[in-house]
Amino acid sequence: MGCDIHGYLEVVIKDSADTLHSIPTDRNYDWFGILADVRNYANQKPIDTPRGLPENVDLWAASDSNEPGHFHSHSWLSLRDFKEHDWDFEAINGRLSTVDKTTGEEKGKAVYTWLQDNPEEVAKRNVELKHLTRKAKELIPYRWQCFIEYMGILAQKYGDENVRVVFWFDN
Repeated sequence: MGCDIHGYLEVVIKDSADTLHSIPTDRNYDWFGILADVRNYANQKPIDTPRGLPENVDLWAASDSNEPGHFHSHSWLSLRDFKEHDWDFEAINGRLSTVDKTTGEEKGKAVYTWLQDNPEEVAKRNVELKHLTRKAKELIPYRWQCFIEYMGILAQKYGDENVRVVFWFDN
């Protein structure tokens, strides 16, 4: 069973949070490991472990996240948390890549269930399957890169601590 992320972007004004819109919902276990140590199969360095929902969470987010037995690992991160994280650390890309045995050149992502289970095809293509090391910032999904930039625009008005993502996961 897969794990998905759910949540909202919030702005805190005078100790009260207002939900602006939902967060990107891409399923990406490397990213989940970095965000909150969830499905952290590649042992990524997390920004933080799950913190629970903030005390002043918006009622909409609180209501949406409240499905006992289904949702887990509730947390939140401010823009400051994203800014203070070490994005230059060496991280393992949890997805296998195909690497040309002759040139050492990365050819692309491996299709797990197909190439891993077909060693004859791997040999025929003259590649090997490897987990490649990347900088953590290279593992941020594109939609999340844009989302974090948008948080920065909001923070110019409200401050880094007052712009946050509130999120949780399902199974």
